[in-house]
Amino acid sequence: MAKKISIMGRHDISQLFTRGGGQIVLFLQGAVLLLVEGIIMEIAVFLATILPAWVINTVIPLVILG
Repeated sequence: MAKKISIMGRHDISQLFTRGGGQIVLFLQGAVLLLVEGIIMEIAVFLATILPAWVINTVIPLVILG
């Protein structure tokens, strides 16, 4: 008998998230975690570098001259 070739349908896709699909869920969780970490790091870099430079170059001279 010939081997039956299955084409992915709804049933097969739903199995990805249940049986053995933990890998996909973990991948998505990891992707979201990396995205959130990237956003937090961008905020941290802004607060550590750009904001102090802006304060030094604009706010302090305005206070001195004001």
